[in-house]
Amino acid sequence: MKISTTPFKISALAAAIALTACGGDDSSSKSNGLSSTSEGTAIISAKGANGTLEGGNGGSVSVSKFFSSSELNVSVKGAPDTDYDLPEFEPNLGANPAIINTNTTIRPYDATYYAEEGRAFSSGDLYYHNNAIYRFNGELDDSDEPVLGKFSTLITGIQVDAGATLSLATNNSSFNINLVNDMVNNGTVTTINLLITDTDVDTDNRPNLTINSVGYLATGAIDLVGFSKDYPNGRSLNINSSYISNSGNINTSGYSSNETDATSGGDSGNINLYTEVFVENNGALSANGGGSETDYAGEGGSINFESNLLIANNGALTVNGGTGANISNANDTGNVNFESYQTLINTGEITGLGSNETDGAEGGEGGTGANVYFGMNTGYGYGLPNSEDPRLVNTGNINVTGGSTGGDYTGGEGGQIEFDLYESIDGGEGRSQPALMVISGNLIADGHSSSSVSEGGDGGDIDFYHYSNATNELPMHIVGYETIDISAGSGAQSGGTGGNLNIISSSNTTYSYIYAPAGPIAIETNIKANGGDAIFNTNFSESNGNAGSAGDISISTYVSQIALQKEITEANIEFEGNIELTGGSSTGFKAGGIDSASGDDGGDLSIIASDSISIKGNLMANGGSSDLTGTDDTNYRGGEAGHINATSKQGDVSLNMDISINSGSAANYSDYAGNIHLIAAEKTILKGTISAIGGNTDSSIAGTQGGNGGQFYLYSLNENYSSTDDVTLAGGAGEATGWNGGITEGLTCVLGACTGSIDLADLID
Repeated sequence: MKISTTPFKISALAAAIALTACGGDDSSSKSNGLSSTSEGTAIISAKGANGTLEGGNGGSVSVSKFFSSSELNVSVKGAPDTDYDLPEFEPNLGANPAIINTNTTIRPYDATYYAEEGRAFSSGDLYYHNNAIYRFNGELDDSDEPVLGKFSTLITGIQVDAGATLSLATNNSSFNINLVNDMVNNGTVTTINLLITDTDVDTDNRPNLTINSVGYLATGAIDLVGFSKDYPNGRSLNINSSYISNSGNINTSGYSSNETDATSGGDSGNINLYTEVFVENNGALSANGGGSETDYAGEGGSINFESNLLIANNGALTVNGGTGANISNANDTGNVNFESYQTLINTGEITGLGSNETDGAEGGEGGTGANVYFGMNTGYGYGLPNSEDPRLVNTGNINVTGGSTGGDYTGGEGGQIEFDLYESIDGGEGRSQPALMVISGNLIADGHSSSSVSEGGDGGDIDFYHYSNATNELPMHIVGYETIDISAGSGAQSGGTGGNLNIISSSNTTYSYIYAPAGPIAIETNIKANGGDAIFNTNFSESNGNAGSAGDISISTYVSQIALQKEITEANIEFEGNIELTGGSSTGFKAGGIDSASGDDGGDLSIIASDSISIKGNLMANGGSSDLTGTDDTNYRGGEAGHINATSKQGDVSLNMDISINSGSAANYSDYAGNIHLIAAEKTILKGTISAIGGNTDSSIAGTQGGNGGQFYLYSLNENYSSTDDVTLAGGAGEATGWNGGITEGLTCVLGACTGSIDLADLID
């Protein structure tokens, strides 16, 4: 990362102007936002977790790009460019600074306090008065009382040297520092509640801290943690400045109670960093809930960044819920929020794990993972200078996995991760600038899983939204991802349902005053959305076993005005990778004496584009199986396989994959193998090795019939076809064999036994 270290010698307003002049160096690749095209190993994961009885459901992943002709790219290849330049800066403490080079406490003037301390209130002493800090100049009034709050004695800036601690004391709920210049912290800053004494323990912790200054520059720490069983809650920090450059650690976490304390863990305070120009953080920011060995866990706090021009976070951020005998509610993990109008770059690791429960009270549930939000809106911030290179970039690993539960109950759900980039409303150019979204790093929102939890936690949600404007030619990159996994968890009685993946590029509607087109989609990664298995276990299974269905994948380019779209760009879809959409199976239930168990359905792949579609790789979307032996009185079912639907309204459809879409086998009943529908305005191509076999049933049981083979329907408006003959379309075994499948080109059956017809509604629409 390239970070300027030269001193700052300009005003805050000039800094804003200078920032736009150096918003990214020559290597920041405005054309595509990537520093390389090497393959990554990161994952996007929102998996449902395993449970002893029930598996959790997979979460959802949505990737949406609206209103521009540039490409939406989801790929294993690529690494984001994270370079940025800051304006030059050096601290300015003003005409009357306070230099803290030894441990110092600043508090309101109190004659009783000085009397008890046995010393005079002397010239040079610092004190707190009307939300500001002053230096006493020795002046007394007619009653020999100190003259307080004189403007000429106002402290204009503060510097805390390394090794020194500045303690800010008040009996108010918050200590507010108001400085007309900067604050520099190279030591430690904390707060003290003046009402806390050995006998007076009924006040609410130490004060919160608010710093209002032109700049905040730090290599030192801010300590606002909960500090005892009587004062367990961490306190909140607010810094409101024109710019923030922080490399120090900030901690607002709650106190962790031990068995001797026998109290709840403390709740964390919040950390709020708000600036007009930029905030750069390289320090560790912690807002974790405190733990408790005997009582309730503390709740995590929130970490919030907001800046008009630039946010650059390179530090580790943690907002975990606490671990306790109990948790107060499942949603007690903190949040992380970034909001900028111009540029937002995160390379730091973000962790927001759900609270852990240890006691195992009946009905206990682990905490839900945190919400992490990245928001950038280049259409706002009026009156601000424009950045040369507006970007929303992430390379940091983010983990918002759900927390554990004590005993045999419910694991916590995964949290939510969301990236939003707004440039316009419905594609209008307006004032907004074209901007880049470039995302990488591990994104994990899994449900909690363990060998003892009864119900595995559900996966969370991971969303990417880019609302562009019609002039934006910059691509949207979700890169470096080897796998997207939204599979469900397994359990002894039931498996969870796989999650859904939706990827869309869309134009605006016909009602807009300007046509903002859809862009092409290019995907090169692996996708898993398998259903969870039901696996008989003599220790846990007491009833029927029901596996979970796989999730679905939907990829589309939506074009509202085809004639206008043609003049701008083609909205093609290209996919290359391995896809798993297999339904869960039920196994072992016959041996356990259970008379009913079922595998569930495979998932569907649906791709619709205004222009050409190319799909390459491997796909497995088999239906789940169940026990193969049974009797007339048992009910063992095999799941239906998933289906493939691809429609091009103006171009070709090419499906070149090795495909397995077999229905699941079971003793009593097997469902259909998968169908393939390919509809194209131009050429329709089907290649690869394909298996669409109906599942087997127990032929010794009267009335059983094997599952039917798959049916493939190909349609080309200009009757241009190319189809593989490396296909197995057999029906499954049973007392009666299932129907064989077939391939239809237009109205002609070219292979096997063809039934039914194709639905052209999607093409005609």
